[in-house]
Amino acid sequence: MISETKKIIFSALPYSHGDLHCGRILGSTLPADFLKRYFLLKNKKVVHYSGSDMFGELIYLKALDLQKNPNEIALSYHENFLKDFDFLNISFDKYLKTNSFEHIEFVNKFFDEQLCPYLDKVLNYSFFCNYCRRFLSMRGIFTKCFYCKETISDDVCEKCWNHFKITKDSIANCKNCERILEVKEVQNFRFPIVLTQQQRNKIIQSCPTKYLKKLFNKGILDGRDILRYSPYGIAWTNSEIKNTIIYVWIEALLSYLQLEASDSNNNLERFFFFGKDNFHFHAEILHKLYFLSRSPESIQKFNSKLIIRNFLNCNNKKLSSSKFNEKELFFIKDLKKIVPSDTIRFYLLEKDLLNRDSNYSFKELINFHNKIYCNKFINYFHRIQKCSPKSILFKKTKLMLDFQNKLDISFELSNLNKTYKLFIKIIDLGNSLLDKYIKNKNIRTLNSSIKLIINSLDYFEIIMPNFFSEIKDKIKVTDTQISLNLENISRFKKIEFFN
Repeated sequence: MISETKKIIFSALPYSHGDLHCGRILGSTLPADFLKRYFLLKNKKVVHYSGSDMFGELIYLKALDLQKNPNEIALSYHENFLKDFDFLNISFDKYLKTNSFEHIEFVNKFFDEQLCPYLDKVLNYSFFCNYCRRFLSMRGIFTKCFYCKETISDDVCEKCWNHFKITKDSIANCKNCERILEVKEVQNFRFPIVLTQQQRNKIIQSCPTKYLKKLFNKGILDGRDILRYSPYGIAWTNSEIKNTIIYVWIEALLSYLQLEASDSNNNLERFFFFGKDNFHFHAEILHKLYFLSRSPESIQKFNSKLIIRNFLNCNNKKLSSSKFNEKELFFIKDLKKIVPSDTIRFYLLEKDLLNRDSNYSFKELINFHNKIYCNKFINYFHRIQKCSPKSILFKKTKLMLDFQNKLDISFELSNLNKTYKLFIKIIDLGNSLLDKYIKNKNIRTLNSSIKLIINSLDYFEIIMPNFFSEIKDKIKVTDTQISLNLENISRFKKIEFFN
């Protein structure tokens, strides 16, 4: 007997060097929460896993600047993450920290047992700051992309998506002291596994653009060095090369393998949510780690979907690169003092575009709360309450089933902007039918309006769980009747925007 497929949804690990903002939430965590809630609605076996990435150059640099322990800084942001997730009604079945004893032990065991037999020792190059007296990773420097000449401070250029490879002639500056760096020859181990074309073809279906597909087929991350000369990170205890740590993009991605280690069911379907800037690492390194830990037979059955989100920009800059501005609040810790969580969830649903980046504006968020959330949704139920229907006969119509089928397709494809447009169509049609009833007092239009909205309540609750769980508590639906008791439902005040 074939066991039921278990769905595992992974959100990319938030990096514990800064507070959560709307772009980070939209990039992976919120779409993953929507999909989990949808699968639960359909009675599927599903879990949602993630964790906090507690290591990396930016945490170390911030610790130097603030004269604090980097672990203390990472833990502080980790705790803030949990509070923000709780406010947004985002839950996890497992959520780890990459500096936990269990994770460090898992990573070292994987290196000793799975990776070590394939490693090649090589001589390579690394940046060294003579003023700060230490080696630097790409996050600790800024330089020019070899291909497009864009200023970069990461392994992959966000403009042309090519991988930056350090050579003896590379020129870069230290982010901390801004001095020109020395290039030193160092020992390292090279990531040995090269994906077969068959494996690449399976993964490449998730690529969002033809250009990324081309780069992925070139294998730009093949031959990746696996160690970094840095004081902050996870050390490979049995490594021959001392005073090094494991490359964060390897040890952090091993979190996914650790999180699903207890899921003994072989019939697993995996969904990985992350931003497009992390595509190369998830497509190349993550799959290599999975394939290393599996037999050739199980690799053929490996079932994964990479679900890639575009950027949320502010003033045409990626939100994570935007400077704080009191008129452009985008951190969750600030927004939760002003705006209900349902508004943020629904607003970001509309901002999730498949083919291009979208733009965020705090003023737009406030207008969205007032015009869409309050006027269209909240006021609809208050208007129904004034009409005082106690119960109506219920029978599903073709229109209801049509909307339901379209919602199913949009959720399964994670086409969130399409989902948003369907919700707007449903509530607009419901309000339009209600307007006709108020004008003509035709009870059939009132009943049609109520039945249309009530039939979609489970879907609305996926996106706006606070308000619609309250509505569901006040409505009883059977195969033949709807009973309503809408007294004392919540009212949300409109928010005034000050320039």
